Amino acid sequence: MANALLDKLLKYKIKMVGHFMGLGVDVIRLGDDVGWQKGMLISPDLWRRYLKPRMRVLIAHIRKHSEAYMSWLLIFSGSP
Repeated sequence: MANALLDKLLKYKIKMVGHFMGLGVDVIRLGDDVGWQKGMLISPDLWRRYLKPRMRVLIAHIRKHSEAYMSWLLIFSGSP
């Protein structure tokens, strides 16, 4: 059930990215809020199992349909 929901969200994100790229946007921001001040809301293993593969698919889709340079900006908040 979780996989079906996450796959549906991924399809929606891919559709939205395609829409915005078609409009000629200069920046596409990706992010999910999976943390709070004391750590992650889910375990790193669950993040790697459920969220990371879908983020990889979304980023691959953007790269495939864009000649733009992709930069990575990681912002960490809260305690280390």
